[in-house]
Formats: sequence, C-alpha cells, structure tokens
Amino acid sequence: MLVDQTRYYYTTGTGQAGPFTPEELRTHGLTRETLVWAAGMESWRPAGEIPALADVLVAPPPLPGTAASPKRRRRIWVYAGLGAAVVLALLFFDLIRPPAKQPLQTPPLAAPEAPATVQPDTSALRIQAEAEARTRARATWRDHVTAEALPYTYSALGGISDLRVTLTNQTEYPFEHIVIAVDYIQRNGAIYKTEEVRFVRLGAASTQTLPFPDSPRGVRISQPRITAARSDAMELVYRY
Repeated sequence: MLVDQTRYYYTTGTGQAGPFTPEELRTHGLTRETLVWAAGMESWRPAGEIPALADVLVAPPPLPGTAASPKRRRRIWVYAGLGAAVVLALLFFDLIRPPAKQPLQTPPLAAPEAPATVQPDTSALRIQAEAEARTRARATWRDHVTAEALPYTYSALGGISDLRVTLTNQTEYPFEHIVIAVDYIQRNGAIYKTEEVRFVRLGAASTQTLPFPDSPRGVRISQPRITAARSDAMELVYRY
C-alpha cells in the first residue's frame, strides 16, 4: 500500500505549524475548516477540500444510542494499530533522513484589508478660501494701490509740462484698468482743468508710469487720485 508522503503545514491560533505527513496530522486535531498548505498548492485551503486528509480530520462524537458495534470497534483497533505502525516507521525514517539544505518557504497568510479612509473635499475648501481672500482684498485695495506724481516743469506765468504719474499695485491681483485724475491749479487756487489717464493691464505687485498732457495754464497740480478701476480676478468694479 502506497503511503502519502506529502508534508503539510496548517494554521494555528497564533501562526502556522509543520510540515507533517497525513499520518502525523492525525494527532493534531485538524478539522474540515483548518487551513493547510503543501508544496505544489497555490494557496492555503480548508483541510476538508484535500482528499488525502479525509481520514485524519477530527469528526464529531457519535450521537447517543449509536455506539459502534463490536465488529466496528475491532476494525477501529486494527486501523489504529496500523496507523501507529506507520507513524513509528515515518518517525524512524525522519530521524535517519539528512536535514534539508533550505527550509521550505510557505506563502504568507493574507493580511486583513485596512478600512478605506474618506478624503476631505479639498476643492470645496480651496474655493471657499479663495472667495474669502477676494472679499478681504476688495475691502482694502485702496490702501495698496497708490499713484504718485513725478517731478514736472511749470512756469511762474502759468503752464505745466513733462508731468508723469507712477501707479503702484501692491495687491496679489491684476487690474484690467485704473483711471487716474489730476487737477491743474492756477495761482489763485482755481482749477483750470482736470485730466484723466487710463492705466491698462496693471499686473499684480507691479508699477506703471504714464505721461499726462501739458497745460498752458496752472502752476501746480493736485494729488493724483483714482476715479475708476476694474479687476476681474478680484471681482472688483469701482467708479468714483
């Protein structure tokens, strides 16, 4: 009779044990649900699915009133004696067998999958933060956009020339245009005329200088002032 010499590993409550032959596994209390593996198997499988292990699995005790007959008990004792002889023979051969050069590597048990984590909706948070930043910028942009007149030429008898104005944008937002107005003031304090110049495409954190028209009258000018502005990035439209 051929004896199955396949050596099996089986899982325990804390890890794995083996390898053992089917006969050796008789004393290890394997059930149909115990996971086993041997060389040539792709993965761990329940012992109940392995035909070679059908005789070594632990079966439930007989129901009351169904005790084995004397003939069946004698057969059990015969099988037990044969099994013990086989186990002793296997143990003897295992003792005289030279040790293996390398231990047989078993596939790792599958680890439980980690629960999926829910990622926050960063796009909604970003949109809200950008809207709040635009609101703050619209409330304070006049403090960060300034116009300054550069030195110019004027006549004691009246007349202003070579007037230029520098516009500075210190905000993080570009402007489509900003209109700067300057009054030309005569010696008696009356305003001779007002000129407006449009500054276009003023970038964020940038400056721009433009000339203003000459005037045949006037001995000084007023402080340059903003009369209109538009910034699509800031969602701003301003008119003085």
